[in-house]
Amino acid sequence: WRMHYLPADGNDPQLLAHLRWHMFGGGKLKALLQRNRTFLIKEVVACLLAPYLHTQFDAKTIIQLRHPCAVAASWRAMGFQPNGLPKMLSQPLFVERFAKPYVEHVRKRDEYLFQVAAIWGLLYQSLWDMREQFPEWQFVTHEQLCTDPQKEFDTLLTNAGMTMLPAGRDYIAEHNRARDDKERRGVTFRDARSELDKWKKDMNDDDTALVFDAVSAFPVFKRFYP
Repeated sequence: WRMHYLPADGNDPQLLAHLRWHMFGGGKLKALLQRNRTFLIKEVVACLLAPYLHTQFDAKTIIQLRHPCAVAASWRAMGFQPNGLPKMLSQPLFVERFAKPYVEHVRKRDEYLFQVAAIWGLLYQSLWDMREQFPEWQFVTHEQLCTDPQKEFDTLLTNAGMTMLPAGRDYIAEHNRARDDKERRGVTFRDARSELDKWKKDMNDDDTALVFDAVSAFPVFKRFYP
């Protein structure tokens, strides 16, 4: 279901069976459901399923954006390929509802960074446009979270009808720092403010020009990164 769009009234028996197995048939989510009534699902490449998941499971949906240059730098470093773009453009319903004004633009160049940034634009523009149907969805940027993690996470939870527990505040405070080399691998420590624009050391002027060329056509970019 990478980059697969499924509307709120869509029907995908295979997906529903997959989710039900994870929740009730022995998957990882089953163990979580047995312990807690509320759990978090983080999805990156299948977030166009959000309308369907939101409707089927009454989910509290939060869309997190990150600067497209940071995303492009990360994809390049990880060796990810922008093969999601053809998948997005091959879906008639997605194109008709969201991508139609941008199809010619995203196809005009084939450079790697342009293609990655075009995926960013199509993905977040479509999710932003979906807010008309789902005004309760929350949108927040990675940079907002890095600037003031305690405040921003507290706001997200409050708006979702939840409360930040003391343990959550303690976790953020403890892990908002660089990891000591002696500390156990696999435990996340990040100095949030250092994450804000670290992409600048990995992207030269030509790189950023390609990214900006790709995302300039999308109002969502101007909305969150004026």
